[in-house]
Amino acid sequence: MKNTLRTTSYVLGSLGAAICLVPFIPAVFQQVGVAIKEQQASLNLQLQKSAIARREELRRYSFSERRKSLDAASRAGEHVEYSNVTVENYTDNVNHPPKLDISAFKPNQRIQVFDRNGVCIGRIRNQRLEWKQHYLNTCLTIENQQESK
Repeated sequence: MKNTLRTTSYVLGSLGAAICLVPFIPAVFQQVGVAIKEQQASLNLQLQKSAIARREELRRYSFSERRKSLDAASRAGEHVEYSNVTVENYTDNVNHPPKLDISAFKPNQRIQVFDRNGVCIGRIRNQRLEWKQHYLNTCLTIENQQESK
């Protein structure tokens, strides 16, 4: 009988202590939830920072590769700088090529040609117009003037 009474008193004491701790349980869960949210926010911030760092590294790499190719082209004697010409009386049209007086340009000049809306329509190389409808890769590497501003 004595052991049963002792066990009962321990059980009742533990139950009383548990009842006293019940009001604090939601606060503990709330603190755990806040800690989880803070950790998620810090992880998202780290992911964003690493994504930005990767983009910047890729950008630096592409700039360095572009610089290497430009240096190689310069060493080969190729002048790769382009001038821009806008044809004011022409809008890009598949059926009608632009009419330009190309004799005004020097043989070693490279000129990007845009229509009046700022859309690339070709380029002039070696005193010859390379219209984008005939030379398909002509305007792929050239930004439109509206986008570059």
